[in-house]
Amino acid sequence: MKEYWYGYLSDFLAPKEDNITYFDVRKKPFEIHGIYEIQRDNFFRLPVKFAASVSEGVAKESRAGAGVRVCFSTDSPYVAIRAKLYGFCEQPHITIVAEKGFDLYTKENGIYRFHNVFYPPLDLEKEVLGITRFEDKKMRDIVINFPLGSGVTDFEIGLEKGSCTDKFSGYKNEKPVVFYGSSITQGFAASRPGNIYENFISREMDIDINPCKQKHVSNMRTSSSDEAIRLVPPRILSLEQALEYINDDELVEVTPENIRLRKAILDHTARGRAAKNARKQS
Repeated sequence: MKEYWYGYLSDFLAPKEDNITYFDVRKKPFEIHGIYEIQRDNFFRLPVKFAASVSEGVAKESRAGAGVRVCFSTDSPYVAIRAKLYGFCEQPHITIVAEKGFDLYTKENGIYRFHNVFYPPLDLEKEVLGITRFEDKKMRDIVINFPLGSGVTDFEIGLEKGSCTDKFSGYKNEKPVVFYGSSITQGFAASRPGNIYENFISREMDIDINPCKQKHVSNMRTSSSDEAIRLVPPRILSLEQALEYINDDELVEVTPENIRLRKAILDHTARGRAAKNARKQS
């Protein structure tokens, strides 16, 4: 049974478990995808100098959490969050969940499923607190998506004390997609964080989506390494390559002008149901 926590007071939002332990997502085994670097307790999707050199809008949007994902694996029967936000992008067409909330997906047997939303309080000024529970205690991959219209300065994950926590099982396609766009492509008008293009493509293709190549955490850098960004060209597949590339649940769609990969069952819910039935039969 899913459980939602929301309201006006932090005491009401706070998880009530006595055996909860909080972890900083900057430390292992937690992985943060969709960012360039963590600087001054902020998660930046683009190099600060580069974003500022493009335009004021790009510099502002590069600080928002759209497309940022925290991934890990745990057998905790619940997952709680404790987050501090800043720079709210309040607009009438953006839901409060998209602007300031988080949502959680699970990944089991290669299939991503939406599990719950962490609702922020309506008068949010300090932090988001929340908890969601699972029906059983077993190892599962967890993906938590950052809010679309707010920057995040602090983010902690709360798990049952003594539970097993491990790194994310990883993406099926190891080579990431490099992607960045305006507020339209970032999906600021999506109903919740998991529904934007980056996160949707990441789940459907089981591939990492990043706004640019990540900076190497070492002292071996050139003076221009923070400014020059080399985008990875798109992968163009021939018909033969596409047929070798697809999984059992995918098809190759051929038109006079394009060769596209698609799922055999387009509806996400129906696809999950079909995969579940296939597992039972096998």
